[in-house]
Amino acid sequence: MGGASSSILVHGFSWLYGSSGEEIELQEIVNGLINTQMYNSPGISIALIFITVGIGFKLSPAPSHQWIAATHRSPHLL
Repeated sequence: MGGASSSILVHGFSWLYGSSGEEIELQEIVNGLINTQMYNSPGISIALIFITVGIGFKLSPAPSHQWIAATHRSPHLL
């Protein structure tokens, strides 16, 4: 679960990097979103969805907070 959420999060940041014109600094990306109408592009929307889902799985918000402890305790057999 942790690896999948990390890969979703990194994939979202890669979409954000590609959609922002290959800008590295997060503050410059935010300024670009505000100053230009870049937030209307589908690439930025996809990036923000992936980032939100990735962080959501990492933080385990409701409703998954009820079963996350059992998931982390149980052994994983392949």
